[in-house]
Amino acid sequence: MKINSTHTTPVNTDRAATATTGKSVARGAGRSADATKVAVSDAASQLAASATSSDFNASKVQSVSSAIANGTYKVNAGSIADKMLSDVGGLSRRA
Repeated sequence: MKINSTHTTPVNTDRAATATTGKSVARGAGRSADATKVAVSDAASQLAASATSSDFNASKVQSVSSAIANGTYKVNAGSIADKMLSDVGGLSRRA
């Protein structure tokens, strides 16, 4: 299976707001500079910390990327199905 790269265009949020509401939206309208506060949950902090760990294997990513680009990447459908069923089994036990 060969996957071609796709190109995406970023969404202009001002234009999208105008299209859906019919009104132009000014950036930062009605907000003062100190009015915006962001709180990060413990789970998000842990996720950010784990993203900086050394679990990333650049050579493996390059190898898989090359195989996909060449059309030689083979998907192990049985392994994927087993993991999906395992995940579903874990979800049903939580319910």
